[in-house]
Amino acid sequence: ATRKSGSTSESARIDSSGRLLLGASSSVAPNRAFQIAGSANMSICSNVNSADGVTVDYIKSRNTTYGSNTIVQSGDTIAKIQFRGDDGSDYLTQAAQIAAQVDGTPGANDMPGRLTFSTTSDGNNSPTERMRIDSSGNVGIGTSSPTSVLHIKSDANNEVNNGILFEADDSTHKVFRLLENGTGEAYSEWYYQNSLKNVIRANGNSYFTGGSVGINATSPDRKLEVVDTNSNGSYPLAVSNFINATANKGAAIDFRLTTGGNTRGELGCKWVSNSSSDGTYFYFAPNDGTSGNIQRLRIDDDGLKFNSDTAAANALDDYETGTWTPSILGGTSNPSLTYSSQSGAYEK
Repeated sequence: ATRKSGSTSESARIDSSGRLLLGASSSVAPNRAFQIAGSANMSICSNVNSADGVTVDYIKSRNTTYGSNTIVQSGDTIAKIQFRGDDGSDYLTQAAQIAAQVDGTPGANDMPGRLTFSTTSDGNNSPTERMRIDSSGNVGIGTSSPTSVLHIKSDANNEVNNGILFEADDSTHKVFRLLENGTGEAYSEWYYQNSLKNVIRANGNSYFTGGSVGINATSPDRKLEVVDTNSNGSYPLAVSNFINATANKGAAIDFRLTTGGNTRGELGCKWVSNSSSDGTYFYFAPNDGTSGNIQRLRIDDDGLKFNSDTAAANALDDYETGTWTPSILGGTSNPSLTYSSQSGAYEK
């Protein structure tokens, strides 16, 4: 009791159960050993001329006698801080909780630990673990078994709310999102001034609309610029379609003149036959505007061929010049012609 202006008023009480009550005359559930009521503010100040600050120890032993020792076990809770709110009927409903637990087999001077952070979702009355820091220093969000420095797992099949979102510091503009679509596929979204520009998907369609892309090019001046910095003659770009040798099947580049429009031509490489020993051919097929892409030029082992003619005899396989002797025919049965030379030249 304390004296105030000539009178006394109760400030603290130790009840029959040994509970210390400050600002209260009776215990209230959950009936802890030390209870503070009223303004319920508390401060601890350390006035020590050293680098040390305030220390609050939470100690757990499996021995029932204070000062005696029985080792704790993996999974034991050493201490919990519980945050409760008045739900209109009592003080028992938790909103959140922080717990320290043993995270592995302890021993003499060996106490692996973890911290868990839990919150209560709307409509429920008990908290669910949301994050933990385990004894290895790994952080798990949505998982109790983190295997990386930061391990995030969603338990909701909702690709809007189950990823990582970065926003600009001076606004609510999205900058970057890393998501999972509920089927195990990861994808990322990249924004500019809150406008979605680029999407990279693990198993779906990816696209870039925010600018040019450079590979080994820091200032690409085309939508895609590929630069090979090696001096060994390697190819900076490959167009592949890995299939077994099948006649007239292979890989090609499709040319389209409008976004999402129809093909307007193709350039490709295909197998000559079903045997890889017969080799391949290159072709160019412009679009005729009616029937589609029509092969007009083909280069194979025979040489250069035109207009879908695949006959070897008609292939241009070399560059050749020569002369020939022409015959001159008149328009009547017995013409009278005079000429000084009879020669001709050709180029093939």
